[in-house]
Amino acid sequence: MDLIQAIILGIVQGLTEFIPISSTAHLVFASRFTNLYNGNAEQITATMAVIQLGTLAAVFIYFAADIWGIMSAFVRDHFALLTGKRGMRFSGTDGIRPMWLSSEAWLGWLIIIGSIPIGVVGLLFKDTIEGSGTKNLWFISIMLIAIGLLLLEHSNLSKVLYE
Repeated sequence: MDLIQAIILGIVQGLTEFIPISSTAHLVFASRFTNLYNGNAEQITATMAVIQLGTLAAVFIYFAADIWGIMSAFVRDHFALLTGKRGMRFSGTDGIRPMWLSSEAWLGWLIIIGSIPIGVVGLLFKDTIEGSGTKNLWFISIMLIAIGLLLLEHSNLSKVLYE
């Protein structure tokens, strides 16, 4: 990969990461446009993963205070439970969140619980995800259009329901 290809892919990643349709799909199109894709699906997957690390770093920096608050509350609340400074009781309002957990620590548990299904799916379909089938431009195009239509329908349905 030369410098121009890297710049183009970085710009595509930066512009498409926070829109609701896949930035990875846009990176596949950009990699074809810049002639980066040479038939080696594993190489392009690795390249995209490295490019997306920049986005991940930016997200961690932007949300550093929130992440620190969640992590410190998680450790603090669980340490208090283990040392006996707090008893295990459940809240009376929603019956789900333990009262000994602050809302930040509870959010930490929700993040952990919410990450498990995607981690399992990722491990189960690792070969498919890294394979050449996910770099097929026809498949990517159809999926981008399908997701776009689903989002459009959802937004129209939301307008009808909430008006």
